[in-house]
Amino acid sequence: MGLGAGTSVANPLEIPFGPAVPRDALGTVVSPLLREQPFADVLVHVNVSAFFGYGTAGVAPLVEQLRDLAAGMSAETRLAVVLRNLAVAPGPEAETLLASASDAGLVTFTTFDEAAAAIAAVARVTQGRR
Repeated sequence: MGLGAGTSVANPLEIPFGPAVPRDALGTVVSPLLREQPFADVLVHVNVSAFFGYGTAGVAPLVEQLRDLAAGMSAETRLAVVLRNLAVAPGPEAETLLASASDAGLVTFTTFDEAAAAIAAVARVTQGRR
């Protein structure tokens, strides 16, 4: 795959993700997997502090990466994003990230617990409608 140390294609899928990875890194990995095994929900975890500790462009690369990923998702898959350590982003950067994610149709959370509870609730409602 060429995505470096820490990469795993097992569940959970793990790829190094930050300001130094190619813009399409998530889509390159997630899209082919979803073609082979569709899932109703995909949860992406991003450590926002990596974009400030290892990058120089703030959240701009992350905004582009998430926008591209959302655009490449099928309508059958709900995509949620955990933005861990969002508080390290200066106010305007955090606002830009959240607004851009919302504009792309992404639901964001600050913790795995919030995301898991929301995904489980949607799954219960969806199963009840069948």
